[in-house]
Amino acid sequence: MVVSQEQIQKELGKGKPYIIAILKKGKKFVLDKAQAESMRAKHFEHLFQLRAEGKVSVIFGTRENGEVRSIELFQLSDRSEVERLVSEDPAVQAEHFAFELLQMTGLPGDMVK
Repeated sequence: MVVSQEQIQKELGKGKPYIIAILKKGKKFVLDKAQAESMRAKHFEHLFQLRAEGKVSVIFGTRENGEVRSIELFQLSDRSEVERLVSEDPAVQAEHFAFELLQMTGLPGDMVK
């Protein structure tokens, strides 16, 4: 199947704004396994609450040991609201994670399978 420029432009016109939060190792990143597990439980409780409220639609965690630890796709376009929500994460408040926000455009209906 060949996709025409007309089809591409039509699809791009349906673009919707999203914000992605990239969580990275913070200043006080916990290495102790028991402490890390406790931090992780609080972090996921916060994230899954946002997910239940329809504010976060995709959560990616890494199994790599690099600086980036998680990527979260927010169904919101208000940067200050997303910044507030991410700042309320107990792992961010404890400086286990630091974060960066990116305003993105995505196509509605795209999904991870």
